[in-house]
Amino acid sequence: MPTRFFVAGRLRGLTTARLSRLLLAKGSVVTRSLKSADWLVLAHSEAARILQDDGSLAAPYAATDHRLLSEDTFRLRIALSERGETKGHCFADNAVASLGGISLTEVRGLALFDALQPVGGQFSFADLSRARRIRRWLDEGITLPEIVRVMHVPDLLHTVSGALDLVRLPSGSIGINAAGSVSQPDGQFELPLQWDAPEVEPLFDGAQIAEADGDLVEAARLYELASRLDPSDALVFYNLGNVLSGAGALPEADIAFRRALAIDPAFAEAWYNLGVLDEKRQRSELAAANYRQAVSHDPQFHDARYNLARLLSHQGNYAEALPQWERLANSQGLEERAVARRWATLCRLELQRPA
Repeated sequence: MPTRFFVAGRLRGLTTARLSRLLLAKGSVVTRSLKSADWLVLAHSEAARILQDDGSLAAPYAATDHRLLSEDTFRLRIALSERGETKGHCFADNAVASLGGISLTEVRGLALFDALQPVGGQFSFADLSRARRIRRWLDEGITLPEIVRVMHVPDLLHTVSGALDLVRLPSGSIGINAAGSVSQPDGQFELPLQWDAPEVEPLFDGAQIAEADGDLVEAARLYELASRLDPSDALVFYNLGNVLSGAGALPEADIAFRRALAIDPAFAEAWYNLGVLDEKRQRSELAAANYRQAVSHDPQFHDARYNLARLLSHQGNYAEALPQWERLANSQGLEERAVARRWATLCRLELQRPA
């Protein structure tokens, strides 16, 4: 039986379809049933809903017997990312708790959302230093979920644990103090603003609801806002491209997909959707090139391979189309296997035809 993963929340920059293919290639599956899962993956996006102030997990995850994985650990497991520096991890969780002044439950909760980053159950001196800073923030009335939220603002994790500081403002919101100036994290820290900007996740959720309801204009508006708040999330631009394409705004959709690829060049679905756009615009050579990119980054992406094989066949490029059809004809669980076998036979016949 395949290993089953339940993912709590949205994994940044990763579509459900892509995740399913990545796991299938490793003999695993995504399940929507928490009860049937072998592993529970905690996405960063769910920290505010799952992580409690004391570091424990909220229901229904509090009493779970599942093995737990943080988002970053899960990405390492399915080879979506590579582990960085691993030297100097010599502190056990209880040592970090004792020396850092936080509870063991808080240490484990922070690690489950990658605010602390153990390797093989051992923590580094950087983790210990971060734990001490977190202790001070907790004493100043900043909650654990709020701290984790800040630490997962793109590119801030290493900075927040170093030169920057968090403060509770009179309004109740959180500010980031850089060199005595409390600022909104806008990349330059130039504006003396408190951090009261809207969060990405509610915008993302609202956009998905609008998209499901067929309100593509509202969905595009919300995805665009989300992209401004988090311009490093490829999935936001990918979804924006989808709704723009659905609304008939093909040039704008093209730009959105390319912005997704600028962030994640291995984003197979974005390459695939660019190919679909090019086919709609009668640009078959460009479409084929984009489908080639899609299958090179994700060999299990059968839809992209099918479209590539179809285009090549219609172009008379039977030599390149044949291995694509043969691979599709031998793919397990593919409904189009019979079609692929017929096309493979046709390609062989065409290749045998006298010049």
